[in-house]
Amino acid sequence: MAIYNAVKALKEAEEKAKEIIAEAQEKAKKILSEAHAQVQVKREEAYRKALLKAREGSSRLLDQARLEAEEEARRVILEAEKEVESLRSKAKGRFQKAVEAVVSEVLASLKRG
Repeated sequence: MAIYNAVKALKEAEEKAKEIIAEAQEKAKKILSEAHAQVQVKREEAYRKALLKAREGSSRLLDQARLEAEEEARRVILEAEKEVESLRSKAKGRFQKAVEAVVSEVLASLKRG
């Protein structure tokens, strides 16, 4: 009977060990699942931060490009205004010469005529 009790105790201990192992496996699965969820949250957070940083960087680049374009436009406009003023001055000088030539021709015509 002692052997029977010993075998029974061993079987009970084995069943208890199986239960403990199964419980430990379930806890391990739960911990692993929670860890995966936390990693996913951290990954998504890192992605959002990287995306935000990239957007801020591209926004800075766009702002810089806009400022450079505005500066270039001001430079081109200034050059164009100088060119227009130069052409206006040349036209004014040529107009003055044309007027003088016409007046001279009219006066010469009047003297002859």
